[in-house]
Amino acid sequence: MNSKSESFFEGRTALVTGANGGLGLALARALADRDCKVYAAVRNPDNIADASNYRLIIPVRLDLTDPDSIDALITLVADVSLVFNNAGSNRQDSALFCRSEGAAREEMEVNFFGPLRLARALAPLMKDRGEGTFVNLLSILAFEHLVECGSYSASKAAAHSLTQGMRAQLQPWGVRVIGVYPGPMDTAMSASLPLPKVSPEVVATAIMSALVSRDDEIYPGDIAQEFHTKWRPYRG
Repeated sequence: MNSKSESFFEGRTALVTGANGGLGLALARALADRDCKVYAAVRNPDNIADASNYRLIIPVRLDLTDPDSIDALITLVADVSLVFNNAGSNRQDSALFCRSEGAAREEMEVNFFGPLRLARALAPLMKDRGEGTFVNLLSILAFEHLVECGSYSASKAAAHSLTQGMRAQLQPWGVRVIGVYPGPMDTAMSASLPLPKVSPEVVATAIMSALVSRDDEIYPGDIAQEFHTKWRPYRG
């Protein structure tokens, strides 16, 4: 990434949800390394590893399933111009023959309603400023249903549709919406899946590049790239 690209991040403020590990923490570190102030949002801010080693990473409390928690956070982060909807829930359960009837509801609360609530709170502020970016962390399972993660696949399909709607509504006001569709990542959430995995750092780097290249959709990792190549002619 050249110096001109690096300057894109300098002086900006970002909000990263689910920043206590995996991709969220990798994003927070990548942004801080580029001189971007980062609000690292988690349910328990004490659980953010190594946050003290990054002067630009500020742990904040956020429960995406609690509208009051979001309202309390907005007053603190009203200046953010980069929002990373990274927090996710994957109970690895079938949509029909599920072990837990609460799995699908929890996944929809975190994976769909959480980003929707944040967008409703922060998009008007970005609209007034005439700039800003939402980065929605989705999955190739938004397009291809995996039975073993059936309700998760459904929640990501809903989040994909939300991403399209956000982009259509916000683009006229200079607000970007980027959809990120990785394959399985090497994180605790996907540890039990017997598939090749892409590292969170590789995904974070791809997202940093997308922010300066103006790409609206990215597919990090070999599995995601193979999927995108296969289905691109049918998606337009």
